[in-house]
Amino acid sequence: MGSGSDVAKNAADMLLLDDNFCSIVNGVEQGRVVFDNLKKSITYTLTSNIPELCPFLVFIIIQCPLPLSTILILCVDLGTDFIPAVSYAYEHPELDIMERMPRNAKYDSLVTSKVIFHAYFTNGFVSTFVAFYTWIHVLNDYGIRPTTLLFIALEEGYYPENSDVYDANQPNFGNTNFGKESNFAALFWDGNTDSEVDLRLFLSFRNKDEWSKCRWDPKDESIPRFWRISDVTDKQICYTIEANKYGQGSFLVSIVCFQIANLIICKSRSLSLS
Repeated sequence: MGSGSDVAKNAADMLLLDDNFCSIVNGVEQGRVVFDNLKKSITYTLTSNIPELCPFLVFIIIQCPLPLSTILILCVDLGTDFIPAVSYAYEHPELDIMERMPRNAKYDSLVTSKVIFHAYFTNGFVSTFVAFYTWIHVLNDYGIRPTTLLFIALEEGYYPENSDVYDANQPNFGNTNFGKESNFAALFWDGNTDSEVDLRLFLSFRNKDEWSKCRWDPKDESIPRFWRISDVTDKQICYTIEANKYGQGSFLVSIVCFQIANLIICKSRSLSLS
């Protein structure tokens, strides 16, 4: 007890400052709340690692354009992970927290196989699937089919003249520089130097069926301009690497939206939200 002698206090394993045995129950409850909230925060934070890692694995394995840039990864980590993860520290205890069996300190650690599976292989997989589907859908709307994305990031082609216009009925689809070694190079997908190059002309040796019909016709005035015309090049977005910038934005938005849902999912793993 807190009112006991100094010798008794130093020898005790537990010290009740208010001399109330009910404080033992309150202390156990508070300890379980802290442990529970730390586990929720860790699970929530680990989930976004999968959709952040997979774009780079896909780029390395099948050499498609990066669905998520490093700057956007920082946006995810600082924007959707930092504040929401800290907010779990202020979570109230769940209703059944004192009805659970005491945890085994040897096996029930903060990061268990169940936490890893729940974060990486359940929530992480769903988040990654949704983000990739959105990215592919956006690029398809801008004329780049999903199958065309395979091995296109490092593929070399011929830079067309600025006056060249794509025409499926012309030789090399209208690329007058086709076959000139001085114009043979690879596009820089992560910058703005090649943003206005028409991929159909640059990769004029590909089949015309590899490109889909652009949903956002640059000549259609009924469509908002920012969907049709790039603010960087002041030209069409369809069939250019600028389309991937919009795809990366959709990938980021998908992760953010899922992390909002994940924030609610991780609030409890056993009780209904209702």
